[in-house]
Amino acid sequence: MDSTSVKMHKLELTDKELNHVKACIHWTKNTCKEPSPCKSCEDLEELLKKLDNSNEQESPTSPSKPLRWFLYNQNNSGGDLVKDDKVDNYVFIEAHSPTEANEFAEKLGIYFDGCEKEIDCECCGDRWTACWKDEQGTETVELYGKPLDETRASRSKIWNYETLRKL
Repeated sequence: MDSTSVKMHKLELTDKELNHVKACIHWTKNTCKEPSPCKSCEDLEELLKKLDNSNEQESPTSPSKPLRWFLYNQNNSGGDLVKDDKVDNYVFIEAHSPTEANEFAEKLGIYFDGCEKEIDCECCGDRWTACWKDEQGTETVELYGKPLDETRASRSKIWNYETLRKL
């Protein structure tokens, strides 16, 4: 596939991921051996501008996006559940996007790589699963399509956006 046929896809990046991409682009431009400015470096400069513009307009934490509720359902990895003042069987997080919800979840001690880091049981799988980037969340706190108060799930923690921002 040549460079003219590559399409830009909408990506939802955290600030950390975006900064990493930008650093890689800057490094590539700075190590270029071609007479300056070469066509590839000009293309990279254009890409940097697009990344800056798209991040300003469609930030995952943009207040223009409505707040939604995202569910983290704890897997019984290794035969036990972690319960403390921040997490329980179910953790509901209010955020503007799944990316922002995942960032808040990590601040609460939720992790998404337990098997890889040998924290969780390999045969049981990871204790927590990150929200997918295309997940929409729900308007209210729901479990399996029902309002939480209509379920038997009494062991849950509910974190609203304003509280999470202060962590």
